Amino acid sequence: MTLSKNHTLIQQRQHFINDKQEANLTIENYRKVDDLLIKPDLNPEEDHTFKLNYSNSDPITFFFVALPPGRDATDTESWVMPTWLALVLPLVADVKVVVSESPVPPFLSGADFEETVLLDGTHQAIRSLVKNERYRLDLILPQNKHEFSPLNALTAAYSIHLEVNRKKDGNPDWGKLTALANDLETNPLYVFHYLAKWLRKQDKIDIVPVSKIKLYQQFYYCFDNEGKNMTKLQELTNLYRKFYRAKNSKANAILKPIDEASNVIIKADKVLAYDAESLIEIVSARLATLMNNVRRRTAEGKPTLAFVDGKWKRALTPEEERQAVKDFATFFVEEIFINQFKGDRSRLVGTQLNLIRNTCEYLYRLANDEEKQQYKEDEPEDLPESDNNHD
Repeated sequence: MTLSKNHTLIQQRQHFINDKQEANLTIENYRKVDDLLIKPDLNPEEDHTFKLNYSNSDPITFFFVALPPGRDATDTESWVMPTWLALVLPLVADVKVVVSESPVPPFLSGADFEETVLLDGTHQAIRSLVKNERYRLDLILPQNKHEFSPLNALTAAYSIHLEVNRKKDGNPDWGKLTALANDLETNPLYVFHYLAKWLRKQDKIDIVPVSKIKLYQQFYYCFDNEGKNMTKLQELTNLYRKFYRAKNSKANAILKPIDEASNVIIKADKVLAYDAESLIEIVSARLATLMNNVRRRTAEGKPTLAFVDGKWKRALTPEEERQAVKDFATFFVEEIFINQFKGDRSRLVGTQLNLIRNTCEYLYRLANDEEKQQYKEDEPEDLPESDNNHD
């Protein structure tokens, strides 16, 4: 096996992610990885592995191979390729695989353990990505998309790492995988944090392309198969998009309702805002003021518009807007602040809120893109004054 080329395969990612930024993580695609095929004409000088050799007449019932991680490799790097190979090889060949740092094989026969893959004392970063150290064949890449796949999680994590953390000279810098793995284990929404980090490294673009957002959304589901957090934040985004839209593509403009809701809760007097109902009223009042200022053009944003009978019009009546504002305020207070943040105001200024902001920003951009595909006419920045006044 030309294992040295496997490193190139994972680093470049082209096999799994096409030019349209679509990831193909199916069993058929894993089986098409050319570098997993045994090459009988491999030049011994190019083979840096240590392995057992059998004659052509002997059945291969046990095969041992040592994978040197490279010069000055970190503990994390020494597990990167072996773990990925351990999960892929059973999909390609009828084998059981054990990965271990021990020079002495932990088992002499596949009959000694029931599972298909066994990771013996894996590095904590890898363990946090694959979750378990033992896997049966049917659980490596489950047919049910709502079940966790350790192989897809590993491939997605490697792809994110190599895109965000790789050095300019091509060095994959696998040592940084530990921080990424810990973040994703803490909260899969960190996927979008790393997408924002990727954007900051770009010299020629200021906005993440929609295709890239969809790719990272696909990666997200590799770590959160049920997508509960994503569903919650999708609803949060949809709720404020009913009454508010940004005039430009800046994140602060897109996230204005979330920021306003957070700020008013942080600054609210605890004597007056002591329960969910009072907080909902305070948030609703702040957002109502925001929308009044938006119509007066003294605040960033615009009311949501709808294309009706060939014309752009206000999507909501004044009463509908007030209800939409209250629906958003209720969801933000009850689901985000109380249920998710446990009523802790300090979390509204920390990492947890930033994860929500990053995710909602990209969900907003996806929704905007979908709407643009539906309408033949571009949405105006403003309506005429006669259509814009109602308080």
